[in-house]
Amino acid sequence: MLRILSLVLLFGLFPNLSAQEDFELNRKSPPVSIDKSQLNMPWVGGLNNPQPHMTDLDGDGDTELYLFDRQGHRHLGFQREENGSFIYEPELTKNFPDRIPHWVVMRDFDGDGIDDIFGHSDTLVSGILVYKGFRDADGFIDFERMTFGEPLPILYFEQSNGSRIQIFVSTIDYPEIADLDCDGDMDILTFNSNGGYVELFANQSVELGYGTDSLIFDLVDNCYGGIYESGLSPEVTLAGGPDECATPFNSPTPGPDPTPGGARHAGSTLLTLDHNQDGKPELLLGDVSFTEVVMLINDGDCDDAWFSDQELDFPAEDVPVDIIFFPASFYTDVNQDGTSDFIAAPNQFINAEDRKVFWYYENVGQEDAPDLRIVDSLFLVRDMIDMGTGAMPVAFDVNNDGLQDLIVSNRQLFTSSISFTDSRLVVFLNVGTETEPAFEQTQLDYLDMSEFLNTTTEFAPAFGDLNGDGRPDALVGGQDGKLFFFPNVTNDNGPQQFGTAIYPFMDIDVSQSARPFIVDLNRDGLNDLVIGNRSGRIAYFQNIGTADSPQFSPDMETLPNQIQLGGIDTRNVGSSLGYSSPIVIDRTDGYILLTGTNRGQIEAYGNIDGNLEGNFTELDLEVGDFRTGFRSELTAADFDNDGTLELIFGNGRGGLEYFGSEIPSEVTGIVDRAELDRQLKVFPNPASGTVNVLLEGRPGNRLQLYDINGRMIKELTLSPGEQQMSFSVRELPTGVYTIRLSHGSGSIAKKLVVTK
Repeated sequence: MLRILSLVLLFGLFPNLSAQEDFELNRKSPPVSIDKSQLNMPWVGGLNNPQPHMTDLDGDGDTELYLFDRQGHRHLGFQREENGSFIYEPELTKNFPDRIPHWVVMRDFDGDGIDDIFGHSDTLVSGILVYKGFRDADGFIDFERMTFGEPLPILYFEQSNGSRIQIFVSTIDYPEIADLDCDGDMDILTFNSNGGYVELFANQSVELGYGTDSLIFDLVDNCYGGIYESGLSPEVTLAGGPDECATPFNSPTPGPDPTPGGARHAGSTLLTLDHNQDGKPELLLGDVSFTEVVMLINDGDCDDAWFSDQELDFPAEDVPVDIIFFPASFYTDVNQDGTSDFIAAPNQFINAEDRKVFWYYENVGQEDAPDLRIVDSLFLVRDMIDMGTGAMPVAFDVNNDGLQDLIVSNRQLFTSSISFTDSRLVVFLNVGTETEPAFEQTQLDYLDMSEFLNTTTEFAPAFGDLNGDGRPDALVGGQDGKLFFFPNVTNDNGPQQFGTAIYPFMDIDVSQSARPFIVDLNRDGLNDLVIGNRSGRIAYFQNIGTADSPQFSPDMETLPNQIQLGGIDTRNVGSSLGYSSPIVIDRTDGYILLTGTNRGQIEAYGNIDGNLEGNFTELDLEVGDFRTGFRSELTAADFDNDGTLELIFGNGRGGLEYFGSEIPSEVTGIVDRAELDRQLKVFPNPASGTVNVLLEGRPGNRLQLYDINGRMIKELTLSPGEQQMSFSVRELPTGVYTIRLSHGSGSIAKKLVVTK
C-alpha cells in the first residue's frame, strides 16, 4: 500500500454501514510486469496529453514534477528519486483545483517563490482563470481563485472603444505566459479569435508602479512577430521586415483582420525560449494539422519581436518531434540539473497519438543556448499500464487456477493503418499467490477480437454462465452497441476456452458503446444482462429462457426489459454523453449497482431488489471530488483473498488505478447452480399449496419471494438459527417465481413454479 486515500461515503453507500462511519479506499500497487520487466508505477492511470511543470509541490525546497493531463483534466504529482526515476505521489496535488479544463500554465507571476496557476476558463467563455499559490499548514502548495472585480473571474483587457472583454484563448490552443517585453512581469501570447495571428497582451503592472504582483493587460500587438499561420502548411508566413505584418496568401487585406476569404488555423500551441543565446526569445509553434514543431527565429528586440527565419523540424540538432497530431512544447528542468529540458506532447486526444505522448529531450547545453538530445518518447508512460485511449478492466480467472486475473480492453490504440483505431483485449495474468497478487501481461489479443475490427471496436468484456453448464461464458460489447457471445468450451479444469463467436447476440443493440454485465438481477435463477451505453442510461434485458437455453428479447422498451433501468442517467446537465459502465455487487441486504460515467466520477445505486420497474435510490457518495479522469470504468474482485473487494478503475487516458476497500467480497451476482442445488431445497416444486424451504449449511435470516418482473410479493423473517420454513402459495397466480434466501455471508436464490 503506497498511500491511503480516504473516501468518505455518507448516508450508507452500503446498507450495513451507518451514516457516521467512514469508508476508505486504500491505494495499493501490486507488481506488474510487461515483457519480463517490472513496471515502476503501474497504477498511475496512464497519460495522453501531459502538460509538465517542475515546481515545489510539498514545500521542501526541491522541485517535483507536476502534470496536468488534458484528457480528463487530471492533476498528477511525481517525486524524483535519487536514481532519476519518478514515483507517483497523489498527496502532492491534493490541493489543486478540479475545475480547470483544457490547459494549465504554472508561473510565479508575483515573485513570491510559489508558482501560480493560469488555466482555461471554467465558465461559458474562452478565457483565462488564475489561481494564486500559497502554502497550507503542512507546506503543500494550495491555491486561491482570483476574481479581478470583473463580471467573470477571468482576465480582461480594455478595447480601444473603452469596453472591457476577456483575453481570448481557444479551448484547443495552448498559450504562452512569460515576460516577453523584458520588464519583469508576465505577459500573454495567444492566437486571436479568428486564428492565424498571434496577439501580445502586455502586463502593465510594472509600468503602473505595482511591481510584478498585479495582472493588468493591454493588447499591444495584434500581429506579434509579424507572422501568419495558415494551417495549410507547417511553414509559417513571415513578414518582410520589422514592424510589418504577414498577409494570408489568399486574402487581399493585410494585417490581423483578413477578409472572410482568408485561411484560418484550427488550433495551435505556443512556447518561447532563447535558443541562440542572443537574449531574444524564439517562438515554438505546433499546429493541429501537422506533426512537427516549428521554431521561429527572433531577429527583433523586446519592444518589437520580428521572426525572420524558421526551422521546420525542431530540434534540428537531434531527432525532431514527430507527434500525430498537434504537438505542444514545454521547457522545464525535468532532471533537476539547473537547466531546462524540452518536452513535447500531443495536444489533441481524439484520433491522435496516445502512447508516444511524452517526448523528453535532455538539455546538455545551457539554459539560453540549449542542446537538446532525445531521451525517450515514452517517458513515464513505459512505467505504467497504458492501453492508449480508454481502459476497461474486468476481473476473470483466465487460466482457471483459482486466482483472479485481469483483462483490460481499450477504446483505441492510435495507428494510422486501421482507420486510427486498434482495440484489443489484453490479459494480465495473476502470477502471484492467493494473498499477494502480481500481474504479468501475457496475451495481447484475447479472444482474437482484432479479427472483428472491421465490424466494430471499443470491445468491453463480461463473463458469466448464460447457457447453464456451470462455466462462465464471454460476452463482449462493441462501439456499435451490439454484443459478441462466446460459449465456454473448457474441458475439465484447464484454462478457459471459448467457442466461435455469435454476433450480434440475440439482436441486442443499445445503440453505441455497449458495456455489459451479467447478473441474475430479478433472482429467478437465470442470469440477466445489464448494459451501459453512450447515452448514460443502463439497459436491462431479462433472461426469459431456461437454465440451459438463454433467451432475450431485443426490444428494450417492452417489459420485463428496461431501456433506462432504475431511472439512471449518468449525463451531465446539458450533455448528450453519459457513457454508463455498470457492475452489480450482491450484498446480504440486496444488490448495489456502481457505474462509471463520462465525467469520471462513480455513481452508486441501491433499492434494486423488488424494484426493477421503479427508480433506484442514488446513494450519497461523498468522495472528496475523487475522479479517475474522463470515461471511468471499474471492476471489483477479491484479488488477495482477504474477504474484501479490491476496486480497479480505468479511465480515458488508457490507464488503471488499484484500490483496496472494506467492502465484503460475498458476491453472488453470477449464479452458481451447483451450489444452489446443494444448499437451497425448495419442495414441492411445482407447487399449488404449501412450499417448504430448506437451507442446508448456514442458517438463514430472511426469505423473499419475487414475481417474474422482479417485484417482491412476500417477505418472511426466519427465527435465529432456523434453517427450514413453510409458506402458502394458494393465493398466487400461476407462473414462475423466485425464492431468495439471505444468510450471514450472502444470499442464494432458486426458481419456483406455481400451478393450480
